[in-house]
Amino acid sequence: MRSFYSVILALLLLPMVSCSGDAQTNDLPLTGPPPAQGADPSQFPFRWIPTRALDLKSPDGTFVRAIAETDVLFSYLGSSAMQALVPPGYVEAAQELWTLRVNNIPTLNIEPRTTYLFAVDFPDTVRRADEPRDQRHASPTPTDQLGRAAVCTFSTGPNPKPILRALFTYRRTGIAPPVDQKGALNQPTVNVFGDWTALEDYDTLDDRPCERTLASPDGQHQSPSPGWAGASH
Repeated sequence: MRSFYSVILALLLLPMVSCSGDAQTNDLPLTGPPPAQGADPSQFPFRWIPTRALDLKSPDGTFVRAIAETDVLFSYLGSSAMQALVPPGYVEAAQELWTLRVNNIPTLNIEPRTTYLFAVDFPDTVRRADEPRDQRHASPTPTDQLGRAAVCTFSTGPNPKPILRALFTYRRTGIAPPVDQKGALNQPTVNVFGDWTALEDYDTLDDRPCERTLASPDGQHQSPSPGWAGASH
């Protein structure tokens, strides 16, 4: 996933970019009260753009959505707020990703926004390296059990520029995540990860996989899509 230190540094430098008069892309205005004092994930709705790289209704779609969306919320709300806001089952599913994020993301005053996400093909340069890297784990994952995710994001604002936000592999063993997850909520209220677990987290400073023509959002604060159902679903 995109190095959180590089993301946070970029966010902190935004005011300097504004003062220089340079064009702003994918800006995250640092205004409003600190989210840690009243963090509300529903103020940051996620809307997925379907692509051939990921079937959003499949178990893989459910797992990747839940991991990637939580990853974005960490960058918006910070570790202190997100410790109490991660969805059920995330800590067990994310494993090392949780360890990396639980105490390392500062709280920023991020303005509420709609975030758009879309999956792209896993980069070939990383694909050739991921299986040897996976051998570091106690139980190497067979190829047919190894899932790969590459997710780009962009948010409402002038001239949004997609960035490669999440790049990771995961193990598909045991009970699979549920299919066809959708609803009005911005986060799952039940465990939607099944027994699957994240494996490797890759640096995502190269945004070229996200360079594609996309319909520009209208700037309005929208409801989540596909979203998540309540606990009774």
